[in-house]
Amino acid sequence: MKGNLRSAHLVMFVAALIGFLLPAESTAQSPSAPPSTGPAPMAYPPPPMVSEDPEPGFRRGFLAMPYIGLHIPVGSSGDAFDPGFRVGTFLGGHINPMFSLNGEITIDVMNPKNVSSGVDVTEVMVDLLFSPLVHFGNGQIEGFIGPKFGGFGMSASAKMAGLSMDGSARGLAYGFNLGLAVPVGNIAIGGLISYTGRHATQVCQTSPGLAETCDDSPSGDDFKTFSFTAAVLF
Repeated sequence: MKGNLRSAHLVMFVAALIGFLLPAESTAQSPSAPPSTGPAPMAYPPPPMVSEDPEPGFRRGFLAMPYIGLHIPVGSSGDAFDPGFRVGTFLGGHINPMFSLNGEITIDVMNPKNVSSGVDVTEVMVDLLFSPLVHFGNGQIEGFIGPKFGGFGMSASAKMAGLSMDGSARGLAYGFNLGLAVPVGNIAIGGLISYTGRHATQVCQTSPGLAETCDDSPSGDDFKTFSFTAAVLF
């Protein structure tokens, strides 16, 4: 009898122990509570996008190219003049990196030859031109070339012994520009070669004590020059 009681007590004890252990094992195996592997990784924002324009400043937007140097009269016009001072500038803008539309103003200070002693001669020509440019280059050298056409005006005076003779002319101007420059950041520094022809459509003269006289059909060859100038392309 006592043996049966002990066996019953042992069975009840084992059953109670199994009932206690099973919930703990089930909880430990539950997928709803995965083991922690450390702090969650931080989410960093993506780096900001940097917009880079592959074209330097002198290949886009506004264009300015001042220049300074000398002009050399050639042909029949070269017989009466020595090389003289030239200054001018291009002002315009790019349609795209390869093409720009520009206005150009040029001032040539003429240098007459064989001026008699005691005679003071001043002569200046001004060109107002439309000068489009085609741009090309490889990153090491910047080149540009294009035609030019428009008009010119000339003013001259000769003074001697208190007397003065004045003259003027106007007409058509034409030619071409060719330049090479070295890029330096957003600018390019180099040189410009230009050819300019001027065809007078009116020539006027005022002699001492006389009224001004004008010729609307002047004869003679066009006045032609080559020029060599230093330029900075913005």
